[in-house]
Amino acid sequence: MMNASINALLEMQKSVKYVTDELDIKNKQDIVNMIKETRAERSNIQIRIMLNKNIFISMIIFPNKRFLQMLEFIIQNHTLVLSSL
Repeated sequence: MMNASINALLEMQKSVKYVTDELDIKNKQDIVNMIKETRAERSNIQIRIMLNKNIFISMIIFPNKRFLQMLEFIIQNHTLVLSSL
């Protein structure tokens, strides 16, 4: 009789083997390459980012390097949406 934990680990091992075979993953570098490809595909997605007007005004009145970098990144890579409240 097999311990339930060992049985679960064996089932997980079969599942991982199936997935790695399906994705043609043979080593760690294949995983790194897959992650890089996924990130590259997602980097082209443009997101609408909503910013509260009060925060936006505070960023202008009290400039902070980190906030200005964030704002610049949003404006260059995404769509900035200001809330009307």
